[in-house]
Amino acid sequence: MFALKLCLNIINIMDKRIKNILILIFGIIFLIAGPLIIIYSQGYRFDFEAKKIVKTGGLYFKTQPTNCEIYLDGKINKKTDFLFGTAFIKDLLPKKYDIKIQKAGFFPWEKNLEVKEELVTEARYIILFPQNPNFSVFLSGIEDYFFSLDEKKIILKKFDSKGWNLEVFNLEKNNSEFLVSENNLSKKEVNLLDINWSFDSTKILLKTEIQKEIKYFIVDISKKNGENLYPLDYLGNIEEVSFNPQGSNEIFFFKNSGKSPGLFKSNYQSKEINKPILQNLLTYKISNENIFWLGKDGFLHKSDFSGKELEVSNSELFKIEENSKYEIKILPNQMVLLKENNILHYLNPSSKVFEKILEPVNSLNLSPDWKKIYFANDYEIWFWPPKDLLDQSQIKKEQISFLTRFSKKIENIFWLNSDYLIFNTGNKIKIAETDNRDNINIVELKELENPKIFWGQTFKKLYILSNKNLYIAENLLP
Repeated sequence: MFALKLCLNIINIMDKRIKNILILIFGIIFLIAGPLIIIYSQGYRFDFEAKKIVKTGGLYFKTQPTNCEIYLDGKINKKTDFLFGTAFIKDLLPKKYDIKIQKAGFFPWEKNLEVKEELVTEARYIILFPQNPNFSVFLSGIEDYFFSLDEKKIILKKFDSKGWNLEVFNLEKNNSEFLVSENNLSKKEVNLLDINWSFDSTKILLKTEIQKEIKYFIVDISKKNGENLYPLDYLGNIEEVSFNPQGSNEIFFFKNSGKSPGLFKSNYQSKEINKPILQNLLTYKISNENIFWLGKDGFLHKSDFSGKELEVSNSELFKIEENSKYEIKILPNQMVLLKENNILHYLNPSSKVFEKILEPVNSLNLSPDWKKIYFANDYEIWFWPPKDLLDQSQIKKEQISFLTRFSKKIENIFWLNSDYLIFNTGNKIKIAETDNRDNINIVELKELENPKIFWGQTFKKLYILSNKNLYIAENLLP
């Protein structure tokens, strides 16, 4: 107030000419500064590089853990908040920024992102992984392991002087029980090829090789040794055996020889065999209450469990190649994929025609949120698409995006969550993001000899088998 009065007193004692000059100067300043203030408040800035006034944009981040430092072009800007891990940086000139987000004890996240006029560039799913996660030995003397579908049990393969044997480890009770040994199956040498669980996680299917012949056995893990083993020799030469999802006392199997080749169903306890449910098929897949099967006629059929045809999926025949191996993939959103050897085809829901989308493909899986699929071969990972897979009318094969390539073979790949993949290349266990704007962030968690990894989605734990030790790593996700 005193300063204002002083200014007025000074002006009053000035002559009229000086007063007019000052009024003119202040008027010009107001005319210039007023619009500039308004323009500035509306997010406009002068870009000295482009030599023009531009509308600004912003950056939005969400991180796990929270309270991470954010660097723009090498200078710290702010931190993500303590409660939600979010941060909004506004009034940024439209250009590309080198971004680094870091926190002590964690691998940093780095990416070059472009800010555009009047838009906010987002990175909502940033996870910083611990640099030195704790890997503890969970079990020892393990040759191999197989998790149940509910992730509550593990089949452990061990060796002793008499050969291999199987135990079931109950993660809820933290104990193990003997199931079956190699000698229970045959007096001859038995090579265990694979183990598959029933849908209710109460039984396992053993695929073995005995004197160059493929033999199948079912083991009921709820019963004691001697009463839990069901050889499937009574079925003869069979292929593609799978449990009935409506009751694990029944199995479906494929016979490609004999008087009546086709798909059969049998109760292995009573050894009852029904007549062929389906015939003239090359392969099949059980999905919910339906059987999807590829006929020798080149059409993909959908039937119920009695064999009654419900629909034919493709409108044009798919050309069948002799001696090719076919595999049907039915994803939970009813998307249909067909593998022909290592070539992947997609059933376009609009045209009802199979389209080739990628080659070669070894494995694929849907993300937990059903919005992405990864495709992997020995050295590359792809994903498809970047948008919601639930709306198949918007899906185009051109949306398949390349993610990364490695010099060593990719193995044991899992979705860590819906935005990150965990896998091993050689002896190195790695995590990679699926945000392929700029370079993707890949961290190396651990190096172990010949690892076999399993990521449990239910309990968020990582299991690694190496040199007969089964390791466990917890708290990978903040």
